[in-house]
Amino acid sequence: MASGIVCLADEVLQGIALFLDVRSICSLDLTARSLHETLSVSPKLWEALCIRDFRIAPQAFPRLTAVWSRLYRRMHAPVVLTWGQSNNGRLGHDGYRNIDRPRVLDTTPMGKIARITCSGFGMHSLTQKGDVWFWGSLDGHVTMPMTKIPLPEPCRSVSSGRTFGCALGDSGVAYAWSERRGVNVVRCNVLPDGSVTPVVAIVAGWTTVAMLHASGAITACDVRNFDRLHAMKTFVLPVPDKAIAVACGADFTAAITDCGHVYVWRGLQRQCSRLDDADGRPILTTHATACHQNLSVYDQASCTVRCFHIDLHQMRETTPAELTGKQVCKVTHGDWHSGVLTSDGAVWTWGNGSEALGTGYHAGRVAAPTLVTQGLEGLFVFDIGFGGWHSAALAVALDDTVLATA
Repeated sequence: MASGIVCLADEVLQGIALFLDVRSICSLDLTARSLHETLSVSPKLWEALCIRDFRIAPQAFPRLTAVWSRLYRRMHAPVVLTWGQSNNGRLGHDGYRNIDRPRVLDTTPMGKIARITCSGFGMHSLTQKGDVWFWGSLDGHVTMPMTKIPLPEPCRSVSSGRTFGCALGDSGVAYAWSERRGVNVVRCNVLPDGSVTPVVAIVAGWTTVAMLHASGAITACDVRNFDRLHAMKTFVLPVPDKAIAVACGADFTAAITDCGHVYVWRGLQRQCSRLDDADGRPILTTHATACHQNLSVYDQASCTVRCFHIDLHQMRETTPAELTGKQVCKVTHGDWHSGVLTSDGAVWTWGNGSEALGTGYHAGRVAAPTLVTQGLEGLFVFDIGFGGWHSAALAVALDDTVLATA
């Protein structure tokens, strides 16, 4: 009868494996056939290892992929692509010509990129080491080359507002910065006595920054006041549910609860309403993204996405019918264009984004989601980020030939 570690449940073995380095895991799975089946071919384990070792956003990778171990190996050489309007150097490429197809960006000065987000006039990136970089313009006037944000520690997340950025450090300290005669970094959850208020996320909206506390409470303020965010009154949803995620747009904030419900409120008034379908039932959600007047919610279980336009007067659904059945795993928005990432690593875009759609120049709005093909040949896209009139993607090469020529 088998005994010892091989008798442990798969979930327990995979939990133990997360305390080991990859070389040790590979050595362990050679000791027994059952361990090989549990470790080497486990999508859940290699997904967790990608997140642990490369700082990949937990919702970034396509959920249905069956080649996690292969993707892990490819993550040692991620490919960054940018396209759209080039004003303020926001694409990171030399020259000022707009780019209407995805183009590989040389990230050598920064290192290997784990995440990328777009602001109103530039882009932030998070490296696999936890460094945060920016290029473009924070204020729409002063152009910056690739510049490392002066943060005192590695970070686990990064978010871009229209004219500012924010990040959560490995220690749990939340940071925000803007361009005020140089990049000005503020610690948002450190009290005057030096103690740190526990937060699980800090996110940027159009002109709003919001912190999600470990308790489920939320603190939000205008970007001009983020140096006082630590002292501001928190807001708790008026329901038994606990907020576990938050997203901000222009004059609205959305929170996801541990029941999968979404609550939305405008401005800083805290008068929230639940996001329901036409029959009054709550729309179940696992992830939410927002930019400007766009909010999208995504349910991981059903791989479905719902898109909404929100302004000060109304909220209306804008979900393209063409997204039905596409196995969407992430949605993102710029000011006027949108995109989704599907489980096969493909990118679809629509809206009034001109070159930012990545499908050539468009003088008017493109209503139906269109597959981005040119520029992404031989690549598996695992994350996308849109903002302003520009776009970015993170990918890995499907084979070494593409990797050598990228």
